Amino acid sequence: MAPHQGETVVPGDPPRAEHATLQATDPWDLRAARLLNLWAAAWMALLGVLIIVDVTGRAIASKPIAGVPEIVAASIVGIAFLQLPYSVLSRMMLRTTVLRDALGPASRRAVETFAAGVGVVFFALLAFAAWEPMVTSLATLEYEGGEGFHVPVYPIHALVFLSAVAAAYCYARRTVQLFRDDRGAD
Repeated sequence: MAPHQGETVVPGDPPRAEHATLQATDPWDLRAARLLNLWAAAWMALLGVLIIVDVTGRAIASKPIAGVPEIVAASIVGIAFLQLPYSVLSRMMLRTTVLRDALGPASRRAVETFAAGVGVVFFALLAFAAWEPMVTSLATLEYEGGEGFHVPVYPIHALVFLSAVAAAYCYARRTVQLFRDDRGAD
Protein backbone atom coordinates (compact mmCIF):
# COMPACT_ATOMS: atom_id res chain seq x y z
CA MET A 1 0.00 0.00 0.00
CA ALA A 2 1.37 3.44 -0.92
CA PRO A 3 2.07 5.92 1.86
CA HIS A 4 -0.33 8.80 2.47
CA GLN A 5 0.75 12.37 1.91
CA GLY A 6 3.14 13.46 4.68
CA GLU A 7 4.03 9.90 5.70
CA THR A 8 7.46 8.39 5.50
CA VAL A 9 7.98 4.73 4.58
CA VAL A 10 10.54 3.14 6.86
CA PRO A 11 12.60 0.36 5.25
CA GLY A 12 12.59 -2.80 7.31
CA ASP A 13 9.36 -2.01 9.16
CA PRO A 14 6.50 -4.53 8.93
CA PRO A 15 4.65 -4.38 5.60
CA ARG A 16 1.19 -3.52 7.00
CA ALA A 17 0.35 0.08 6.17
CA GLU A 18 -0.38 1.12 9.74
CA HIS A 19 3.05 -0.11 10.84
CA ALA A 20 5.04 0.74 7.72
CA THR A 21 4.30 4.44 7.75
CA LEU A 22 5.29 7.06 10.24
CA GLN A 23 3.25 10.15 10.81
CA ALA A 24 6.20 12.52 11.00
CA THR A 25 6.30 15.49 8.71
CA ASP A 26 9.56 16.63 10.27
CA PRO A 27 12.43 14.19 9.73
CA TRP A 28 14.03 15.39 12.99
CA ASP A 29 11.05 14.04 14.94
CA LEU A 30 11.55 10.67 13.31
CA ARG A 31 15.32 10.67 13.84
CA ALA A 32 14.98 11.62 17.50
CA ALA A 33 12.31 8.96 18.08
CA ARG A 34 14.45 6.31 16.36
CA LEU A 35 17.46 7.32 18.44
CA LEU A 36 15.46 6.96 21.66
CA ASN A 37 14.14 3.59 20.47
CA LEU A 38 17.68 2.47 19.65
CA TRP A 39 18.80 3.59 23.09
CA ALA A 40 15.99 1.50 24.63
CA ALA A 41 16.98 -1.54 22.54
CA ALA A 42 20.65 -1.25 23.54
CA TRP A 43 19.66 -0.81 27.18
CA MET A 44 17.45 -3.89 26.93
CA ALA A 45 20.29 -5.94 25.40
CA LEU A 46 22.69 -4.88 28.17
CA LEU A 47 20.06 -5.66 30.76
CA GLY A 48 19.63 -9.13 29.24
CA VAL A 49 23.38 -9.75 29.46
CA LEU A 50 23.38 -8.56 33.08
CA ILE A 51 20.53 -10.91 33.97
CA ILE A 52 22.23 -13.87 32.26
CA VAL A 53 25.50 -13.19 34.08
CA ASP A 54 23.63 -12.79 37.39
CA VAL A 55 21.65 -16.02 36.95
CA THR A 56 24.79 -17.89 35.87
CA GLY A 57 26.68 -16.53 38.87
CA ARG A 58 23.87 -17.63 41.18
CA ALA A 59 23.68 -21.13 39.65
CA ILE A 60 27.38 -21.89 39.33
CA ALA A 61 29.04 -20.06 42.20
CA SER A 62 26.12 -18.99 44.40
CA LYS A 63 27.37 -15.42 43.88
CA PRO A 64 24.71 -13.09 42.51
CA ILE A 65 25.58 -9.62 41.27
CA ALA A 66 24.56 -7.04 43.87
CA GLY A 67 21.72 -4.75 42.84
CA VAL A 68 20.43 -6.60 39.80
CA PRO A 69 16.79 -6.58 40.99
CA GLU A 70 16.97 -2.81 41.58
CA ILE A 71 18.66 -2.21 38.22
CA VAL A 72 16.05 -4.32 36.41
CA ALA A 73 13.14 -2.55 38.15
CA ALA A 74 14.44 0.91 37.25
CA SER A 75 15.42 -0.17 33.74
CA ILE A 76 11.99 -1.51 32.80
CA VAL A 77 10.44 1.90 33.41
CA GLY A 78 13.22 3.69 31.51
CA ILE A 79 13.07 1.34 28.54
CA ALA A 80 9.27 1.59 28.25
CA PHE A 81 9.30 5.38 28.32
CA LEU A 82 12.15 5.68 25.83
CA GLN A 83 10.02 3.78 23.32
CA LEU A 84 6.99 6.09 23.63
CA PRO A 85 7.79 8.67 20.92
CA TYR A 86 8.55 6.04 18.28
CA SER A 87 5.44 4.08 19.24
CA VAL A 88 3.28 7.17 18.80
CA LEU A 89 4.87 8.19 15.49
CA SER A 90 4.59 4.68 14.06
CA ARG A 91 0.98 4.38 15.31
CA MET A 92 1.87 1.27 17.28
CA MET A 93 0.30 2.29 20.57
CA LEU A 94 -2.21 -0.22 21.90
CA ARG A 95 -5.57 0.15 20.20
CA THR A 96 -8.46 -1.92 19.00
CA THR A 97 -9.60 -1.76 15.41
CA VAL A 98 -12.95 -3.53 15.74
CA LEU A 99 -14.96 -0.29 15.88
CA ARG A 100 -12.56 1.61 13.61
CA ASP A 101 -12.84 -0.97 10.81
CA ALA A 102 -16.64 -0.77 10.89
CA LEU A 103 -16.62 3.01 10.31
CA GLY A 104 -16.54 4.93 7.07
CA PRO A 105 -13.51 7.06 6.13
CA ALA A 106 -14.84 10.34 7.59
CA SER A 107 -15.89 8.72 10.88
CA ARG A 108 -12.60 6.84 11.05
CA ARG A 109 -10.65 10.11 10.70
CA ALA A 110 -12.85 11.72 13.37
CA VAL A 111 -12.21 8.85 15.79
CA GLU A 112 -8.47 8.93 15.05
CA THR A 113 -8.37 12.70 15.58
CA PHE A 114 -10.24 12.33 18.87
CA ALA A 115 -7.91 9.52 20.00
CA ALA A 116 -4.84 11.59 19.14
CA GLY A 117 -6.30 14.49 21.13
CA VAL A 118 -6.83 12.18 24.09
CA GLY A 119 -3.19 11.12 23.72
CA VAL A 120 -2.10 14.76 23.93
CA VAL A 121 -4.12 15.32 27.10
CA PHE A 122 -3.06 12.03 28.71
CA PHE A 123 0.67 12.49 28.16
CA ALA A 124 0.55 16.21 28.98
CA LEU A 125 -1.10 15.33 32.31
CA LEU A 126 1.49 12.61 32.85
CA ALA A 127 4.29 15.11 32.21
CA PHE A 128 2.64 17.57 34.60
CA ALA A 129 2.35 14.86 37.27
CA ALA A 130 5.95 13.71 36.71
CA TRP A 131 7.44 17.24 36.97
CA GLU A 132 7.56 17.61 40.76
CA PRO A 133 8.86 14.08 41.46
CA MET A 134 11.54 14.64 38.80
CA VAL A 135 12.65 17.96 40.28
CA THR A 136 12.72 16.54 43.80
CA SER A 137 14.56 13.44 42.62
CA LEU A 138 17.18 15.49 40.76
CA ALA A 139 17.64 17.86 43.71
CA THR A 140 18.20 15.00 46.16
CA LEU A 141 19.95 12.64 43.73
CA GLU A 142 17.43 9.98 44.72
CA TYR A 143 18.46 6.35 44.67
CA GLU A 144 17.04 2.95 45.57
CA GLY A 145 18.72 -0.08 47.00
CA GLY A 146 20.38 -1.25 50.11
CA GLU A 147 23.16 -3.41 51.48
CA GLY A 148 25.89 -1.30 49.90
CA PHE A 149 24.37 -0.99 46.43
CA HIS A 150 22.43 2.06 45.27
CA VAL A 151 20.74 2.54 41.92
CA PRO A 152 20.18 6.17 40.96
CA VAL A 153 16.54 6.70 40.03
CA TYR A 154 16.68 10.42 39.25
CA PRO A 155 17.56 9.67 35.60
CA ILE A 156 14.45 7.49 35.38
CA HIS A 157 12.27 10.32 36.72
CA ALA A 158 13.79 12.60 34.07
CA LEU A 159 13.14 10.02 31.33
CA VAL A 160 9.51 9.65 32.39
CA PHE A 161 8.99 13.41 32.25
CA LEU A 162 10.85 13.99 28.98
CA SER A 163 9.27 10.99 27.26
CA ALA A 164 5.79 12.07 28.34
CA VAL A 165 6.48 15.54 26.90
CA ALA A 166 7.76 13.96 23.66
CA ALA A 167 4.72 11.66 23.41
CA ALA A 168 2.34 14.59 23.98
CA TYR A 169 4.20 16.53 21.26
CA CYS A 170 3.96 13.57 18.84
CA TYR A 171 0.24 13.20 19.53
CA ALA A 172 -0.23 16.95 19.07
CA ARG A 173 1.50 16.75 15.67
CA ARG A 174 -0.73 13.81 14.77
CA THR A 175 -3.86 15.68 15.89
CA VAL A 176 -2.94 18.72 13.79
CA GLN A 177 -2.13 16.51 10.80
CA LEU A 178 -5.45 14.67 11.04
CA PHE A 179 -7.35 17.94 11.51
CA ARG A 180 -5.64 19.40 8.42
CA ASP A 181 -6.41 16.24 6.45
CA ASP A 182 -10.09 16.56 7.48
CA ARG A 183 -10.17 20.23 6.47
CA GLY A 184 -8.55 19.39 3.12
CA ALA A 185 -11.07 16.60 2.47
CA ASP A 186 -14.00 19.05 2.64
